[in-house]
Amino acid sequence: MLRSAIKIFITFLSITNIYAQAKFEPGYIVPSRGDTIRGMIDYRNWSQNPRTIRFRDMQNQADKTLGVNDLSAFQVHGENYERAEVSVNITPSNNNNITERSLPELVSDTVFLLRLVDGPKSLYYLRGQADKVQFYIGAEHQLLVYHKYRITKDNVTQAISIDRFRQQLKAYLDCENVANRVANLRYSSKEIIGLFELYYEKCSETKPKTVTKREGLGFEAGALAGAMFSKLTFKGYNFEYLTQRKHAISARPTVGLSLNIVIPRTKKNLLIANELVYSSYKISDHFRTDVNSENYTTTDYTYALNHLRINNMVRYRIRRGNAFFYANVGISNGFLISENNRYLARTQFYTDVHIKEDKALETRKHDQGFNFGIGAGVGKLGFEARFENSNGNSNFFSLTSNVKQVLLLVHYRF
Repeated sequence: MLRSAIKIFITFLSITNIYAQAKFEPGYIVPSRGDTIRGMIDYRNWSQNPRTIRFRDMQNQADKTLGVNDLSAFQVHGENYERAEVSVNITPSNNNNITERSLPELVSDTVFLLRLVDGPKSLYYLRGQADKVQFYIGAEHQLLVYHKYRITKDNVTQAISIDRFRQQLKAYLDCENVANRVANLRYSSKEIIGLFELYYEKCSETKPKTVTKREGLGFEAGALAGAMFSKLTFKGYNFEYLTQRKHAISARPTVGLSLNIVIPRTKKNLLIANELVYSSYKISDHFRTDVNSENYTTTDYTYALNHLRINNMVRYRIRRGNAFFYANVGISNGFLISENNRYLARTQFYTDVHIKEDKALETRKHDQGFNFGIGAGVGKLGFEARFENSNGNSNFFSLTSNVKQVLLLVHYRF
C-alpha cells in the first residue's frame, strides 16, 4: 500500500512538472551588442545562477535560448542579472570534504551574477554548479573571500576558516557604524544584505535602487476540521469477538492545527506539511452465543480510542491565479490520550451465572501509519480527501490490528 501511494505521488509530480514546466514572465534582455529588448523570459526560480535563458520576442513570438556570450544583462521577476568575468572559488567548503589547502583555489569564469544591492555600493550573488554560494562587491565584481581548510595536529583534525570577506566589507563600506557589525558577520545573504542596508541607512545620503533578498524558508499556519471514517480489522487468536465479528465503520469529527514549511526556490509549489490533529474512533457490539436455551453467553464490548496525531507530509501544489490544487504523501504518528475500553461477558449455564469483565483489548500508547491525499481550494480555503492506514494500538503479539481511515477535511490558512 505504501509503495502504491508513493507511485501515485511520483506520477502526480511528473504530470504537474510537465504542465508547469515553462512560465514566461515579462522582462527584458540587454544583448552584448544592441539596445534593450523587452519580451517574455522563461522564469525558473533558479536555485543556481542560470547560464542560459529562454527569451520570447513580443513581435515574432519566437523563442530563443541565450547565454553569457549573447547577453550583457537581463531582468525578470524583479531579479537583475548581469554578465561578469569573475574569480570563482572552487575549493570544497563542506566540513565533510574540505581539503588541507590553506589558500582557496580560484578559477576564472564568465557568469550571470544576481544583483542583490544596486547602488553606489553594490553587492552580487553567485550560486554555481557545485552549489557553492559566493558574493561579489563593486563594479569590478571583487570576490568576497571565505575559505575553509583542515589541519591535523597531535592526531586531532580541526577546521580553520579564513574570513577575509569581513575586512573586505569593512574597507569597501568604510563606515564606523558598519565596522562595529563586521566582527561576527556570517557569510550569508541575509547578514551581508543587512550590513548593506545598515550602510545605506546610517552612512549614505543616496539610497540603493533595489535590494533583492534571497528567498528563504516560508511558513503557512492554519487550522483544519472535518470528518473521519475508520474501518478496524483484527487478525489473530483468543479474541474472537474482535477477529470474527464485522465491525461497523466509525464516523467521527476531527480538528487540528497545521504549520507548512514552504521550500525556497520552488515557486511555493513544494511544501513540508505538518499537522497536529485530534482523531478518534469507536467500535462496539452486543451479541449472544447459544449452546442451548439454558446455556448461552451475552457479550458487550466498547473499544473507543482518542489520539493526538502528528502528520508530516510532502506536498506538491499547483497554483493558478487564486485557485490551487495539490497532492501530498507522508507519515502519521498517533499518541493515545484517552480510551473507553471495556469488555463484559455474561455466561448463563442453567442456574449458574458467570460474569467476566476486562478491557476489550490491551493497548499500546503509540501507533504509526502513512497517508496520501489530494486537495483543491481558492484563496485561504481548501478541501482535501485523504486516506490513512495505520497499525492500530493492539499490544499483543498474537493479535494484529489495522485501521484504515478516509478523511474529508476543510483547511483554512491564517
